[in-house]
Amino acid sequence: MVQRKMKLILTLAKVFKEPLTYFVLLGSLIYYFYVPSISEKDLAATRIELPKEFIEGQRASFEERHNRPPTTKELDQLIEEAVNEEVLFREAWRLNLYVGDEVVRKRMIQKARFILEDTKVKNAIEEPEINQRLAEFNSDAKPMYVFGFHHLVFTDVNKAKAYLDEMTRGKNVNEAKVPDGIVPFPLGNKFDYISTEKIEEKIGAGFVEQLDLKVADQWQGPVKSIYGYHIVKLTNIAQQKIEDQTQNKELARQQVIGEQSNKNWQKTLDKIKQRYVIVR
Repeated sequence: MVQRKMKLILTLAKVFKEPLTYFVLLGSLIYYFYVPSISEKDLAATRIELPKEFIEGQRASFEERHNRPPTTKELDQLIEEAVNEEVLFREAWRLNLYVGDEVVRKRMIQKARFILEDTKVKNAIEEPEINQRLAEFNSDAKPMYVFGFHHLVFTDVNKAKAYLDEMTRGKNVNEAKVPDGIVPFPLGNKFDYISTEKIEEKIGAGFVEQLDLKVADQWQGPVKSIYGYHIVKLTNIAQQKIEDQTQNKELARQQVIGEQSNKNWQKTLDKIKQRYVIVR
């Protein structure tokens, strides 16, 4: 089991070298972080195996980040960190530390949806559906915002405000240091180029409306989402009217896929809910 998990790390190292689409990359990341192939029996085991593939994966990841192979000491440190994380994860499981944790609860919900959601919709979309949506784009081509942004997510709004205050007052804050109260964000803390529509899809409705899209390279917030309280720094803000038909058609295709996926997901959820008795 642990060997299968370690192999995932090596696979991801190779994936990052390939020109994959954003959708496939995102799916790979979510799968890695939220679908561990580990059972309760494995978690109770005291034996932790480090297969050759895992060690080679650590070596390859280091070389990709630093453009040089790791020294023996550096590789040993990477392996030690991985072992420490695995040990602590098993201890956390043994002590039931996941019970009552709101962040873990949200991640498990996201994991369940990812597993249960139909990922084959894109292959079932017909060309007439895409062309119909493309015609709507052409008749009402509206500008949209695209930008990059860096964000940090806090569980407590006061901690988010305090850290934002330090950033905006020009204090010597080390942005690489993990501040108190911060929580990891499932999709990462940096987006290089994304539309307002995609942000709403990934983070939640109402997120963009809380941002000042005229302010670049400055921290702002806190911005509330289902994940917590974000402080956000926008970069490369642009308002674009997409006229390229290839881009428009791809946008139309993704929108149709998204709508059909949501419909299919609702059917799946309704079917699952039949196994439960809802008392109101």
